Amino acid sequence: MKKLFRSKSFWENIAIVAVAILLFLGLRLAIQDFVVNGQSMENTFQNGERVLVDKLAYKFSAPKRGDVIIFHPPIPSTSPFIKRIIGLPGEEERRIKPNIPSTGTGTASVEMGRSTCQA
Repeated sequence: MKKLFRSKSFWENIAIVAVAILLFLGLRLAIQDFVVNGQSMENTFQNGERVLVDKLAYKFSAPKRGDVIIFHPPIPSTSPFIKRIIGLPGEEERRIKPNIPSTGTGTASVEMGRSTCQA
């Protein structure tokens, strides 16, 4: 048994397994997969499509117009929502498409459809 712990290949295998576990845990903390559930993001994401999300992106930079985000909605829901950012704080609203409702306060809002994600 002592010979086993002294062998070079044993410690090499332990190091490989340790690196693999650390790599797995690091990636799991930074990236998560979701399944799109609903049609509100069609043409970009289809119902049932799987997407990978970078969970650290907004720790280093601010969200930009056009980014697709996954968030927990302000209404009771069991699943997070997936939406595209169409306006940022301080921007003036310009209605380009008539199907995007307006709040009338200088900011744009999107009616909460039932497009959710499942982790």
